[in-house]
Amino acid sequence: MNWDMNVFNLSNIADILSILGAFLSLFNLLFIKRIKESLLLRINIKRYKKELKDRVQLLANYLNEYRDNKNNIKELINIIDIKAQHIKSRNKNISKHIKELHRMIKEYNRNMKKGHDESIIEDQVREIKTQLTIIVEELNEQEQSYKLGGN
Repeated sequence: MNWDMNVFNLSNIADILSILGAFLSLFNLLFIKRIKESLLLRINIKRYKKELKDRVQLLANYLNEYRDNKNNIKELINIIDIKAQHIKSRNKNISKHIKELHRMIKEYNRNMKKGHDESIIEDQVREIKTQLTIIVEELNEQEQSYKLGGN
């Protein structure tokens, strides 16, 4: 075998280091994105919690007189869906409950369009309110974890 010593010339080494640098840059990009999401949740958790808590209370008030507030409930539920989608968390419980809330809201909107029985739709709204209350409690637990220095 005749080994060519030109394999280790500066051009080849530079190519290898360039590829390695590209992988490191990609890794850093993903790492910084995760840090950014975590910091944004830490910064905004009180605001998210307060907004959702206020909307839970408003939804509960609307549910007291469901028939008179059907349009208000529909509007509020769609706003809740949008607000909840903005909460990005690495906490699996919060993410799981937000996905479940989104699924429930999609089902509610589908049933509203199909004109299902009011009692079924009212039950769905109550389930959405319960799911939203769970999310608020999960955010509360996450906030307590942040105060204690956790993730």
